[in-house]
Amino acid sequence: MLNDAARVMLKVFITAISCLALGLVVGYNFAPEMATNTVEIPKAVESSSAAVSVIENNSQIAATAETGDAVAVDSAAETEQLKSRVALLEQELALKQQYTTMGFTATNQGQGVASRYPDKLSVISLEQAKQYVPEAYAELLSVSKGSIVDGFNKLHTESIDYDWAQLMEQRITDYVTFHTNASTVQLQSVLCKSSLCEIRGVELEDWAWNQIWSDMQREEWWQFRVSHAANREDSGIGKIFYTLASTNIPPEFQ
Repeated sequence: MLNDAARVMLKVFITAISCLALGLVVGYNFAPEMATNTVEIPKAVESSSAAVSVIENNSQIAATAETGDAVAVDSAAETEQLKSRVALLEQELALKQQYTTMGFTATNQGQGVASRYPDKLSVISLEQAKQYVPEAYAELLSVSKGSIVDGFNKLHTESIDYDWAQLMEQRITDYVTFHTNASTVQLQSVLCKSSLCEIRGVELEDWAWNQIWSDMQREEWWQFRVSHAANREDSGIGKIFYTLASTNIPPEFQ
């Protein structure tokens, strides 16, 4: 027969054995889940890394796209600037060619307009020109030769058609005054008679008057067939211009 102490020791031993067995059973049942979780953790990490990699790649692509867009915009802007410069150069060339139409040639040194007949060039003295125009313009005319001088002399000797002269003077003045580039010139005088008009002024920007004059010739009321022009730098005024427009073509050019 076992005494009381032996019985207690036996119960403790049996209980320990039972707990150990129960632990082994539970451990065995949960082992697959733990193994599965252990395997899935690296996959989750791997997926996170892949997601980060995708995000970084997308960011790089977006940055590259933005850079490409910026380059495209810059290229488009440069193209437009080049087109504007070409258009401006073509415009200036067209304006210069106007001075060679009908055999006329203008210079920027105040030599005026020369005829294609050098042995028949008309001239005018400073004193003669000063009778009709301010000294700065008289000096410009005194160094000019040919058709512009002929036109100047005709203007100041022909009779006046008051209705026509007043109408042309008003139209020319209004057109220059309300032109989009009006601030680039100072119109000083417009004088018309019966077939000729004289326009005097100061250019505040290069080719400013040429542009306005070219635009004005497209107006429906424009009646002139020939124009003569001269300009020069005047120390007291600036770059002055003198233009004559005639409704008649000179006999030597008919």
